[in-house]
Amino acid sequence: TKNIEVPEDIYVLNIPAHSPELDPCERIWRYIQKRYRNRTLEDMQALRRWPWDMDGDLVRSIVGNKRYKEIIYGNSL
Repeated sequence: TKNIEVPEDIYVLNIPAHSPELDPCERIWRYIQKRYRNRTLEDMQALRRWPWDMDGDLVRSIVGNKRYKEIIYGNSL
């Protein structure tokens, strides 16, 4: 929409269609698949009790895209 106000610290970037490598959700899903493969849980309650270790810093490191940071901030990082 054109009627949205974007805060100064938020950058809106258009992601090309059919590019799952740029989609943050896909990157998190790939991390979970690799880290927790070959594990069997009894039921959904066991899944909810699973000791997920994904804190905010880890999520940022997974979804952070160096290319986007270079575009936004330049090569100063």
